[in-house]
Amino acid sequence: MLQKCTWKCMVDCSYLTSSDEVQQLMQRVESTLIEHFCNSNRSKGMKLLRPKVKKERHRITFSTGFFFGCAIFLIVALVLIIHARNILGTPGQRTYMETMFPLYRFFGFVVLHTIMYAANIYFWRRYRVNYSFIFGFKKGTELGYRHVLLLSFGLGTLSLCAVLLNLDMEMDSQTKDYRRFTELIPLFLLVLVIAITLCPFNILYRSSRFFFLAVLFRCIAAPFYTVNLPDFFLADQLTSQVQALRS
Repeated sequence: MLQKCTWKCMVDCSYLTSSDEVQQLMQRVESTLIEHFCNSNRSKGMKLLRPKVKKERHRITFSTGFFFGCAIFLIVALVLIIHARNILGTPGQRTYMETMFPLYRFFGFVVLHTIMYAANIYFWRRYRVNYSFIFGFKKGTELGYRHVLLLSFGLGTLSLCAVLLNLDMEMDSQTKDYRRFTELIPLFLLVLVIAITLCPFNILYRSSRFFFLAVLFRCIAAPFYTVNLPDFFLADQLTSQVQALRS
């Protein structure tokens, strides 16, 4: 605490904070930017020069932890169900596991990839890399690592719920008549994810979803559009997800 006070006193007493020339230079820069770049709108200019720090919402942290706990609980439940019912020991059920579970690999790869992307954002922010400017995100709409983790754990929880529902309906003798419906659960989950991505309403980070769709469109139509860094980055990530797309 004493060291912090000492450093603060040194900064307050330094030449940069006490010099009239520095203060006048700052005022000239502010007035020049406001006059020539902000149409004499002082409030707009000061927002550019001194942007407010975006506050992290506690509900994002809480929701991320909640979905993470749910995902861990569902993984444990899945392992216990497989072990208790000796599913892998039965030849017929083993074949089912080998054919149905690969259908959910796509969601597992996506969750793993988004977790790695969240880690990238964390280190970019820690080492002050202006990734929002590099990737061309609209100011104030870029997602932080907590938001990306929330999406990844939410998708992971939803996928694990679908796996458990699929497995329980397959093992239960009363629901074997709905075998076709059971096998369509992965398709329903995929349709739900696509519907959320294409949802036009202002929910679940609409600006980020639309930015992703625009970049994805330019990746597909690359011969007809100029490729920017976000397009190249997403195309490279999709190339790394060949195994997930094949599933």
